[in-house]
Amino acid sequence: LHGSAFVYYRDKSLNAIDLINTITGQPTSPYNFTQFGSTLGGPAVRNRLFLFGAYEGQRSRTESLVELNVPPSFQLSPDPVVSGFQQQALDYLTARAASWIRTNDQHLMFVKGDWSLGSSSLVTVRVNRQRFTSAGGESPGGPQVSSEHNGTSLIDRDTVGAALTSAISPSWLNVARISYVQARVPGNPNTANPEASVLEGGQLVLTIGRLPTTPRENSLRRVEWSDTVSHRRGSHLLKAGVSILRDQITFITAVNFSGSYRFVS
Repeated sequence: LHGSAFVYYRDKSLNAIDLINTITGQPTSPYNFTQFGSTLGGPAVRNRLFLFGAYEGQRSRTESLVELNVPPSFQLSPDPVVSGFQQQALDYLTARAASWIRTNDQHLMFVKGDWSLGSSSLVTVRVNRQRFTSAGGESPGGPQVSSEHNGTSLIDRDTVGAALTSAISPSWLNVARISYVQARVPGNPNTANPEASVLEGGQLVLTIGRLPTTPRENSLRRVEWSDTVSHRRGSHLLKAGVSILRDQITFITAVNFSGSYRFVS
């Protein structure tokens, strides 16, 4: 048996303080990135069955700093009715101006087996699995992007494949393959509220509400079968085959279905 293992690690203690933190007098933002994995392979049955497996994991934490960008010259209206509404708006935005943590976590798994049925036949089976979750991955973020103006990106993908390679004769070779893929790539919003950009004095104060590109659903189920025959004759190689592929695709999008609003004050 032969194997390997690795770890890659970074932390905020290794980073410099970014510009926004320097201006606002804050310490280094939370940051953590860890990538790790291992492999193991070897013969399960000598000269007959060989197995190989691999795993890779990822954990990532970064902070998106948010600042309520109210112009220094802004003052509440002397009209008590108007100032009451302005104060309500400020309270509403302040509650949504907190910084948020973006996560990027992933699991990757791979298993493969080769089984010799004799001197003329070989069976190969492989399995892949991917699980990826990015909380806050729907938006690049920014100092005026609230956490609710974001969402969670997911990838759930499984693949299973098998192949039978048969040497019919010294000059004839047949390869039969079958594979199955199941994948989901949805995007989930953080809120059902409509998107709104709030400005004051011509500058953006904060963007709130649902990201217009969510929710969405993109899923795939695929089955593929193929068979290929190869014939070597002298210095020539002749190949012929057939492939049948069936896809079932679901795509649902609700882009901007609740509207987008812009408040100039």
